[in-house]
Amino acid sequence: MRLEKCWFCSSTVYPGHGIQFVRNDAKRLKWYFERVSTAVSAIVHAPNWHVVWVDFVGLLVVGNPRSKCHKNFKMKRNPRKVKWTKAYRRLHGKDMTQDTTFEFERKRNRPERYDRNLAENTLKAIKKIDKVEGQERQGAERGTKGIGAVIESWSRLLKRFEKTNLSRYPRSKSRFLNQKAIKIRQWKNDFLSQFFSCVIALFSVFLLFFFALCFSALLFCPVFCERDTGEGALAFLLMHSFVVKVTHGG
Repeated sequence: MRLEKCWFCSSTVYPGHGIQFVRNDAKRLKWYFERVSTAVSAIVHAPNWHVVWVDFVGLLVVGNPRSKCHKNFKMKRNPRKVKWTKAYRRLHGKDMTQDTTFEFERKRNRPERYDRNLAENTLKAIKKIDKVEGQERQGAERGTKGIGAVIESWSRLLKRFEKTNLSRYPRSKSRFLNQKAIKIRQWKNDFLSQFFSCVIALFSVFLLFFFALCFSALLFCPVFCERDTGEGALAFLLMHSFVVKVTHGG
């Protein structure tokens, strides 16, 4: 069974599917469609072309999304400049270009003589080939993704997260509000603890200053008492009684 490749997107074209153009220089161009009808032949007068013989493998019965290959060819687009084609991906290093598994997909115009052992080994090897090809493709994709691609993907995720409306998701909104309330409560507790610590520190400084003032008054009051001044004696007695009360807790 001969499996062709789409001229534009390089996807697989199975027998009974697709449209095939044969130019006057014997160049065959085939586009992939999913469902086709009986085969016919026709002559098409294409713009900017000479009279071209066209072999229709089938006519499109139901509109399918892969008709875009045919439409892009009619618009004279280059497959190497369209981002979703295999040619573009291989040219820009997004797909593998050299691999041992591609040797099995190579087109062979000479038929092989049937060999039962060869057929059995081929069927057994198909699964292994698919597995190896998938692993190598994953490794190649990881290699193409650099630091810039990772940063870009994370930035896109952050933008999407910022644009999401929390009202659409009530559970996430309630969780978000609960977390916000917890943070506000913690901030209030921290603020109050710092405020009370500052007040206690200021009060302790004030007490130290007051005791220092009292001690200095006790030192200088006897001088006034020696001068037989009534004010000095009265101040000495008042200060002495206050210090005694403070020290004894009375």
